[in-house]
Amino acid sequence: MNYYRDIRPIIEAKCLACHAQGSVAFSYEDPERAYDFRAAIVGAVAARRMPPWMAEPGHQRYLNDYSLSDAQLALFERWGAAGYPKGRPRQSTRNAKAPAGFVGDVTVALAGSRDFLPDQTHPDDYRCFVTRWPLDHPAYVTGIGATPGNARISHHAIIYIGEPSHLPVYQEFVAAEGGQGYRCFGGPVADRLAEPGQREAFVASHKESFEELANGQYWLAHWAPGMEGYDLPPGTGIPVKPGATVVVQMHYFSGFAPNERDAGSVLHFKTAEQVAKPAMNWPLSRSEWLQGKSNGSLVVPAKGKSSVSFAASLLGLDQYIAVASGRPLADFDRIEIHSVNVHMHLIGAAGRASAAR
Repeated sequence: MNYYRDIRPIIEAKCLACHAQGSVAFSYEDPERAYDFRAAIVGAVAARRMPPWMAEPGHQRYLNDYSLSDAQLALFERWGAAGYPKGRPRQSTRNAKAPAGFVGDVTVALAGSRDFLPDQTHPDDYRCFVTRWPLDHPAYVTGIGATPGNARISHHAIIYIGEPSHLPVYQEFVAAEGGQGYRCFGGPVADRLAEPGQREAFVASHKESFEELANGQYWLAHWAPGMEGYDLPPGTGIPVKPGATVVVQMHYFSGFAPNERDAGSVLHFKTAEQVAKPAMNWPLSRSEWLQGKSNGSLVVPAKGKSSVSFAASLLGLDQYIAVASGRPLADFDRIEIHSVNVHMHLIGAAGRASAAR
C-alpha cells in the first residue's frame, strides 16, 4: 500500500472539485504538495470532516457523490498507521475533460457583488445582495446554477425570494450599509434589525411589519463549491412571481485568500411557465431559537455537549405551498417529500431526521 498507487486516485476522484487552483480550498492538484498534508488528510478523513458529504448512505443515489466508502476510509487509516508510504509517481487517473457547465434560460447578475471586498477583520463574511427577478410573468424554477465572481473566497450562496413590493425595503438595507449589500447571517433580513432599538425603529418607519417582511420570503435554492448546477425532479418547480425580490446571501471565506475581491457573481436558472408539481423548500425551526442570543434558548456549555430536538406537523405544508404558488388549496390532494436536510449552520456535530405517523 502506498500514496501514489492507493491514496492519490481517491484524492483525484473525490477531492479536487474543491481542492483546486482558483477554488475555495487550497489545491491538492500537485500530488507532491498534497502528500505534504498527509497527516492532516488522514486526520480529517478519520474524523469524517472530509470529504464534507453529509447524507447517510442507503437511502438515495446522488449524482457526483464524493463520499468515501467504508473500504476507502479503512484504506486511509491503514496508510497512516503504516507511516504514509509514498511509492513511485504514476500517471494521473483524473478525467481531464471538465464537466459541462450548467445552462439556464434566465440569468441574474449580482451587481452589488462586483468588486466587493469581504470584511478582512474576520475570515467569514455573510453578505446579502439584492436585485429584481427579471421575468414579467409567473414562472417556476426547475434548475439552479451559479458562477461565483471569485471561487477562492465563495463558500456558498443561498437564494431567497421575497414579495415584489418588498424590494424597496431590502434596498434600504443595502443603502444603510454603504451600498454593497448588507450583513445577514441567518436569513435575508438585515442583521442590524436584531440590535437594540433597530427593530423598533424599523417598525415605526415602515408600513411593512417585521413579521410581514420575514414571512414574505422563502428559500429558493443554494449553491456551494463542487456544484455545477442541478435540476429539480422531473415535473417539479418552485414558483417565482413576476418582478419578485431576489436576495442572495453570499458567504465569503477569506481565510485562504485574504484581500481578494468578488469580481461579480452570477446566478443561472432553468424555468417553466407551468409544472405538474409546484414545490417549495419548507424551513422549520423553533421560533425561540431564532432569538437564542437574547433568550438563551439554545445554549451549549463551553467545552461541553448538548442535544436538542424539534418536531413539526406537516399539516401546514400544503397551505405553505398554496400561498407561495398562488394556487388554490384544493389543487393539493397529496404532498410528496423529496428530501430532508438538517441544517445546523456552525457548531452542530450530527443530526438525524425521521418521520412519524
